[in-house]
Amino acid sequence: MTLPLAFGAVMRRYRREKQMSFMELSNRSGLHHNYLGSVERGERNLSLANIWRIAAGLEVTVAQLLDGLPPACAAAKPELVKKAKPKKAPPLRLVYDADSAG
Repeated sequence: MTLPLAFGAVMRRYRREKQMSFMELSNRSGLHHNYLGSVERGERNLSLANIWRIAAGLEVTVAQLLDGLPPACAAAKPELVKKAKPKKAPPLRLVYDADSAG
């Protein structure tokens, strides 16, 4: 399960526990009801600000929303994750400008 799908499932669980419609959550969070639906379906990568707004709308903490989510690295496909190789920094070049040296 991807991270967005897992977050959407947690959000749906809290919304249904509180018997809250998308319109009510929309009014409480300030986010459009269509956007909230796409979040529940796992179609969005949320910003921290929107996670905060959803938590406030559901009257739960951000920690409650994030509790139980898989680590981000577990959601990534291992074959797509490459080990980063350090890049060599280009050599420094000192430039002397005779015109500005007074």
